[in-house]
Amino acid sequence: EAEWELAARHDPATGEDRTYSWGNELHPRVANVFGAIEPNRGRLAAPGSFPEDRSPVGALDMGGNRSEWVADCYTLDFTCASEPCTDPKRTTQCKEVCSEGVVECWPGRLVRGAGAGDDGSELLAKRRWGTFPDTTDGIRCALTAR
Repeated sequence: EAEWELAARHDPATGEDRTYSWGNELHPRVANVFGAIEPNRGRLAAPGSFPEDRSPVGALDMGGNRSEWVADCYTLDFTCASEPCTDPKRTTQCKEVCSEGVVECWPGRLVRGAGAGDDGSELLAKRRWGTFPDTTDGIRCALTAR
């Protein structure tokens, strides 16, 4: 999860974290999300079809098009907005996680980013949620060294 967040929002040139993968201003037409008026928006597109949806390290489609699985189990206590980064890095024995005093529970694996079926309000680079790993909510993305 920490690696995904770093790839999605950290700008190594400035040392700052962005609100969205492309910057700090919401531009819903940059990413492939539901409800945009241009053709082919809101449907799964080939990777890189929306080149403005690019993170500072060059990762494409981190804002929209398809949400991504990460290896980590869902936890409520992930915080990488400040130093030191608390990264539980737990990948086995994922359980349903419930927040105290709240009826909602989040199961299993962690998903990051927004998909083509999401709307512009879900484009935050820090967006995260848990789901069972047998759903089709996301795919895993990987970066390779150049």
